[in-house]
Amino acid sequence: MMNARGGKEWLTSTFEKYKHEPYYANRSRKNPESHLDFLHEYAEVARSAFVRCDLRSLAIDNTAWDWTSYHTKLLEYFGWSYVPDPIVPEAELAKYAGIYHNEELRITVHVQVRGGQITVFGDQRVRVKVTHAFYMDNVSILIRFIIDPSGECNQFVVEEMDLIGNQKDEGTRFRRIS
Repeated sequence: MMNARGGKEWLTSTFEKYKHEPYYANRSRKNPESHLDFLHEYAEVARSAFVRCDLRSLAIDNTAWDWTSYHTKLLEYFGWSYVPDPIVPEAELAKYAGIYHNEELRITVHVQVRGGQITVFGDQRVRVKVTHAFYMDNVSILIRFIIDPSGECNQFVVEEMDLIGNQKDEGTRFRRIS
């Protein structure tokens, strides 16, 4: 997880962001690695709560990042059927290709179409949720392309779906620059 989020830089920035919170302030170890302690303790609390839970529930240790296996376990446990992602024609996907930038974060993202799929952040493939929204299998974000009245796509919003990584409720907006 740490490498997927940005490695040591992510760990350091997360620690800096929360180091004033009681969990960190009341610990003898006051360095970025204490955030890993927090995540470990959080997992222990969740595991303990799960054991005592009377609700129909399933615990999945996702540290191996075997998303296909986790997905299958969930479907089987709850008796759900698999509904495949919708197929978006490559001509539609081509509308989203381009270079986008967020001035506040000073981040530029290249959106490309490769083999009938969109890639972002280098070689990260995203999957179709609906025609204008895409998700990643291994990171809890949704990338929603904004289509203007003329049918052009000049921006997208990254909506972060987890509590730790969520920087803004409204998401992070990237505007097309090329």
